[in-house]
Amino acid sequence: LNGVDLYKNVEVHFISGKRAVLTIFEGGRELEKITLSDYNDKEKLHTLFAEKGFVKYTGVELAERRKVEAEETGSLQKTLEA
Repeated sequence: LNGVDLYKNVEVHFISGKRAVLTIFEGGRELEKITLSDYNDKEKLHTLFAEKGFVKYTGVELAERRKVEAEETGSLQKTLEA
């Protein structure tokens, strides 16, 4: 996911044929939309996320999150194979 998975409270929804847009919500209310294609490198994107107050997972939190996701993916694959 190009690093977006490093941040807490961020969800990604891919929409084919649409530009990548970051929509920021607070308390269920939309605050801001930012077109991500205007940020042409990862460092600028990480700076944007930091400026908007998004917090990165710690190394331990990220490892645990990825472990859980891998287990969930494995369970899904087993279900599809059955």
